[in-house]
Order: sequence, then C-alpha cells, then structure tokens
Amino acid sequence: MHDEQGREMRLIYHLAQSKTPLTSEMLAGLVSVSTRTVKSDMIQVRERLVDLGAELVSRKSQGYSIKILDEEKFKSFYDQLTYNRMLLGTFVSDHLARTIFLARTLVASDDYVKLDDLADRMFLSRSSIKNEMKTISSFFNSFRLQVDSRAGKGVRIIGSEENLRLAMTELVVVHYHQIKISDSSPEYARILECDEEERQGIRRNFLKTYRESGMAATDDETLRFAFYLIVMRNRIRDGHVIRLEEKLKEELQGLVEYPLAKKVVANLQAFPGYDVCDDEICHIAMFFHCMRDLKTDDIHEGMPFLDEARILADEVVERIRWLWSIDFTCHLTLKTDLVTAFLPLLAQIRYGQSAQQSIGMSMRSAEIAGSPLAIELGRSAMRLIEEKYYCRLNVRSSIGLSFRFFGALASIRYDIRKLNLLTVSSAGKQGAIQLIQRIDHRFADMIATNTPVELYEVRGLNQREYDCVIMNDPEFSYYYDIPYILIDTVTRPYQFNRLFDEVLVKAYQFEELIPDPSSTRVYRHFEYENPTQFFKLIAYKHGKDETYSSLLFDMLSENEKFVSYNKLGDVVAVFLPYRMAKEEGIELYSLQNNGLWGAHEVQTIIVIIHDFDGSQQKTKVIENISRQMVISKENLDELIRQPSKEVYEKMIKECLTSE
Repeated sequence: MHDEQGREMRLIYHLAQSKTPLTSEMLAGLVSVSTRTVKSDMIQVRERLVDLGAELVSRKSQGYSIKILDEEKFKSFYDQLTYNRMLLGTFVSDHLARTIFLARTLVASDDYVKLDDLADRMFLSRSSIKNEMKTISSFFNSFRLQVDSRAGKGVRIIGSEENLRLAMTELVVVHYHQIKISDSSPEYARILECDEEERQGIRRNFLKTYRESGMAATDDETLRFAFYLIVMRNRIRDGHVIRLEEKLKEELQGLVEYPLAKKVVANLQAFPGYDVCDDEICHIAMFFHCMRDLKTDDIHEGMPFLDEARILADEVVERIRWLWSIDFTCHLTLKTDLVTAFLPLLAQIRYGQSAQQSIGMSMRSAEIAGSPLAIELGRSAMRLIEEKYYCRLNVRSSIGLSFRFFGALASIRYDIRKLNLLTVSSAGKQGAIQLIQRIDHRFADMIATNTPVELYEVRGLNQREYDCVIMNDPEFSYYYDIPYILIDTVTRPYQFNRLFDEVLVKAYQFEELIPDPSSTRVYRHFEYENPTQFFKLIAYKHGKDETYSSLLFDMLSENEKFVSYNKLGDVVAVFLPYRMAKEEGIELYSLQNNGLWGAHEVQTIIVIIHDFDGSQQKTKVIENISRQMVISKENLDELIRQPSKEVYEKMIKECLTSE
C-alpha cells in the first residue's frame, strides 16, 4: 500500500516538474518500475489529481501532463510535497540521504515515531524504512544510545543527554556540504536553529579562543565542535541539560583543557544562550581532551594516559612483528608517532567516545585508501586495542593509525648504489661543471661521481664504469654504449624530474627484493559471488591446516565488518599473514562480471601473502607494489596480462618518484 502511494506521489511530482509531457517509458525510468505498472498507477493518479485541483492529461504519442484547475489548492499540496528538496529525487535513489534523514528525525524527537508515519512523510514504503534501521541502530548504539521499538507506539532514541548531543552533532558534520540542515525534518532543524551569520560568528569566536590557547585539533574536529556549540545552546533552550557525577566532574576539572573550556564559554556570552552551568563546561573540556591533534613535540611527562600509551605502542609494534613478521622495533619515530595517536584515543575510550561512528564515512573517502598495507597494519593495531580494552573503535581512529603506519613505511629507504655519471655540455666543460653543481645540490646522496667531459672523450673511457651520460648535444651525434639523457645546460623545469625518474632511480637497490613473477597467479574470468564466499575460498585454500583456515576465515570476516577491504575504486586488496598460510604469493582475481563488495562494485581482487622476514626493505617493496595495484589501473591491467619483474620494477619506481 505504501509502495503504491509513494509511487503515485513521485509520478505526480515528476509530471508537475516537467515542462513537457512525459511518456510511460520516461516515467517508468524515473520511478524504477515497468511501463505496465506506470499505466496501472495512472488510474489512481488521475483520481488523486481531481482531489488536488488538477487533472491528468493524456495525449497519444506525446505522454502525460498535468493541467492545474485550482492554482491555490494544487500549490498548497505541491509546496508540501517539495518542502524538502531531497524528498523525491534523493530519498528514492540515495541510500545515504534516506539514512541521514531518518536518523536526524528519530534523534530529534522526544516521542515515539511510527515507521508508517515516516514512510508516508518520505513517500517510501515501510519496508524501505525498515531496511535502513539496521544502519541507524548501529550508528546510535556506537554513541551508547538505545533504539527502543514498541508495538503500536513506534521507535524512539533513548540515552544520556551528552550522548544524544554528540550523535546529533555527528549527523550534521560529516555530510554538512552534501545534506543541508534545510534538508532535515523540522524537529532536527530546530536543534541546529541558527542563521548563517550567527553560526559563522560563533565559529570564529570559538576558533580565535582555541587558536590563542596553543592547543590544536584537526579542521574536522573544530567543525564538529562548532556545531556542537549550536546543538548545546538549543538543547539547553529546550530544557535538556547535562548533569555529570561529581567524581567525573572533579576529574574533568583537573584536565588542562578545563580552563580553556571556561574561557570559550565566557567569550561566547557575546551571543545569546551561552550562560551555562559547570557540568556543561566540564563536558566541553572532555570534548577538547578527546579531539586533540598532537605532534611529537607536544608530548611531555605527566600527561594523562602517557605511560599507558607508551606501553600500548610497544605492544602494537610487537603484535605487528608477531603477526606479519614486520619489524618496527628499531624504527626511530613510529612508537612516538603512535603515542600521539593513542593519547586522544585512550581518552576517548575512558570517556566512552571511541566507538562513535559516522554514517556513510569509510576508508574509501580517505586518502589513506591508497596504501592497503598501511591500512592492514592500522587494522591490526585496532584489533589489539579492542581486545585489550573491551571496546570498539571507529573509522576515524583507523584512518589516524593507518597514517602513522604509512609514515613509517614511507620513511624506509632502499639501499643505494651511488651512480657514476658523465656530463657533456655544448657550452664546454665549464658549462658542464655548472650543470653538475646544480645536479649535486639536489641529488648528491645518489651520485658517486659526475665528471665533465667532451662528447668525443666518452669513447676513450671504460663504458662499463659509468651509468649514464648527461648531455645537451643532438641525439644523432651519440654513438656510445653508455645510456644517455638529454638535459639542457639552461635546465628546463621538468628536466631534473626526468633525470630522477629515468636515471637516478636506478641507484635504489630493490631488484633482489621483488617477488618472483612465477609466484604471481592470475585467475581471469573468476566467478565471484560475495565477500563471505571469497573469504571461505582463500582461507581454506591458503590456511596451513584446518585450524588456521578457520582462523583466517574468522579474521577476514571480522575485519570486513569493521573496516571493509573495499577501499578504493573497483579493486579490493586482501593481505593474509604468512605465518598462517601454506606459502607466499600474489593472486589476482579478475572477475568475469563486476560484483558487489558491500555497497560498491568490484572488478579485481588482490590477495597478498608475503614473508616479510623482519626486513623493512622487503616490507617497502610490498607496500609500493600493493599501492600501485590499487591506484594505477594501467599497472594492474599490465600485471594481469603478464606478470613480470619489469612491471613490478615499474610500480616501485613510480612510488619512489612520489616520495
């Protein structure tokens, strides 16, 4: 019934919007049904329009249109139909918009809301609304809120005022530029009630105070808090205040962020509604403590959770070594970098904020998605933390930890065999010397010798002792065995980049570390079903024995629930620990038909099993190769056509030119 009613409304909407008649075929495409269904629905549409002061006009070979007979009556209906510009166009086609709207509506209501009423309001079926409730429940549960459902009454969100506010804030921040406040229910819009000029004034006031404090948070976090300030004021206006236990208040008053919270509130009294109680100020101090963006220079003895963060960093590095045979124990900065991530994370765990999700936010929307190995190491760190503290962590934490591991991976350097070069200039040897000086200034650590010579002198040299000739003579004048590159004495902006990409990159010694192409197996036209079936296949195919196969399947399934392996484009990269597998290797599954991995299409699945053997340089090789596989379709397609050492070398060189 609700399906039919919703479809009728969508048909009326599209007919009213169109300046020309719409055929049955056009309408069928707009509402995703058959032309037969459209023609059947038009009987009800015709009857409904009569009640709305309009009539349905049908012309053979032209289509349907609406003739308005009572302008005022129809306008009243049409304005209600389109008060929310997402209503028909977006709710029908955009899963994210539906979910956000529903979550906003539920969290803003003090009473139970019936799903049938929501369905009518959104012109959707009740089953469509129910399909979104799993995601919505998971979101609210991550804020320690309960979705209370009662027969005959409907659904209501129950929990503490502080957690309700945090959820309300999150529902606007992540998708603020996509789904505006005006695209929300009137109840939720009231929670964010604030004209644009005042909102910007509140934000600038807070940022000025925060900036002067010397503390730092990411732009996302400061945006989140700026919206929280509006939520806080409007909730207090409506009689919803925060009350904290005295013991917790004393703890929060001892934080270094507490004086800043007091100052922020004092300065905000230039705006109405910010004369708040100390419980509110303590909660702001907690917010600040959990949102810190720390550098290694910010770490000092006596910080809350510092000793615990250092122990945790040691445990994570040891877990990575045990599970993946990747040894960061001697890495100079990784442990300290991890501590900068763990301090706010431990605060979030302490104050119950570590699990808070963002609807629609995933690793796919983060830059780190381009490094599958960094994400895998970040995931391993998060699993340890969850096991240790019996908590759940969110995607933002995963992104932060993965970036720390990417920094460590990117800082690994291959051994260098410095090159012996010759430089020729048509301006003579002094011109060559000037060019050599500029080259040495940028690339001295990659060059053993760079000798100025005349072109004819090259023949008298031992050709095997030199790696390249840099020259600006015409190519047709060069007849020697040593490779050459053309670089002008008056160097063009792009030429030094070419020198690095084509010549100096050869100084890096990674050839012996490249995986054996014979261990790269390609499965073309693979018949893919779904992630679960694929996990079963690779777990039981590669597990050392039945026990390890079962462990692998459980690990993959749990990982997918938390941070999906489908992170970038239509390529999925899955790492399996070598200690649990029969042998190392790389597998490329090219799907016969594109399949769905979660909500996204997948065309190629990569499985990597590698014995890193405690070698940082082996680790870097696999990081470089896996990165290129997911970000470069050209390289991946070339590898699928014919795995070769040359393709792997090309992948690594392309990574080196960007580091």
